[in-house]
Amino acid sequence: MVCHPRARTAAGVTTDGKTLVLFTADQGTGSGGLTVAEVAERLINDHQVAQALNLDGGGSTTLAMADPLTGEARLVNTPSDTPHGRAVGSSLAIFAAPAAGR
Repeated sequence: MVCHPRARTAAGVTTDGKTLVLFTADQGTGSGGLTVAEVAERLINDHQVAQALNLDGGGSTTLAMADPLTGEARLVNTPSDTPHGRAVGSSLAIFAAPAAGR
C-alpha cells in the first residue's frame, strides 16, 4: 500500500527543530494522491523537514483546524470518503498558545 498513490497524512519537524509541519494529500478531488516516498520528498524539499511520521491515509485522511483569526473550525482538505470523511476512532490533536503580540 505504501507504493500506491493514496490520500496521506504526515507530520514532521523542520531541520531547525522550530516548526511542526502537518501535511495532507487529497485523493479524489482532481488529485490522485501520493505515495509515501512522494510525501517524504515533498516534506524534505518543500518544507525542510528532517524528521517525520507517516500517519493515517486513505479515506480517513482529514485535516481540520481552527482559523487563527476567527476561531472557527473547518476542514482544510477534502476527504476521499466525502462528504464528511470517515468516522475514525483515533486522532492527533495539537493545541498551541497564541503567539506573543496577538
